[in-house]
Amino acid sequence: MDFEELQVIWNSQNHEKMYTINEDVLDNYIKKKGKSIGKMLSLSEFILIAVNLVVGIWLTIESLDNNNPSTQSILAVFYLAFAVFSFTRRLIRRNEEKPFNQTIAGELDKAIWRVDYLMRQGKNAIIWNLIPLAAILGVMSFLDTKRLLWAFGFIVVTIVVSYFEYQRENKKIHLPNKRNLEALREKLTAKENQ
Repeated sequence: MDFEELQVIWNSQNHEKMYTINEDVLDNYIKKKGKSIGKMLSLSEFILIAVNLVVGIWLTIESLDNNNPSTQSILAVFYLAFAVFSFTRRLIRRNEEKPFNQTIAGELDKAIWRVDYLMRQGKNAIIWNLIPLAAILGVMSFLDTKRLLWAFGFIVVTIVVSYFEYQRENKKIHLPNKRNLEALREKLTAKENQ
């Protein structure tokens, strides 16, 4: 919300401009921002859970059909475990959101919290999903006659690309959103303290 939407009132006693906030517009803006961030967060969680679950199930089925299922079994367990971890983390996040007040300040704090969580989630996906996967594939590729070396290389490239995309997304999308919301919160708290 731009503060051009504020109504200017002329105080005849002090000859100073005073500002009042259109609380309905402000409330709608904050709820809209919070919902868009929440949708982005839910979508990224759903994709993370679904991809890990589908790949884990597929690898489980493939490992049951093969004579030497050790490689696929280890990867299947990893993917299924990460799908369960991601789902559990989603439930925990949803419970952590509940304590925020249903006021303008509470909705604003919730939106800022969601942006922070979204930024952490991208970093955690790299650290707790891609790096262990690369380590597992790296060890397995050297133990299993270097058959999985191409997969290891692909995962290493994916980690590098994901890291730079994570940095770009934070700088271009999430940090500006967070700064705007924090600036709005500062202006609101400054107004309340006057």
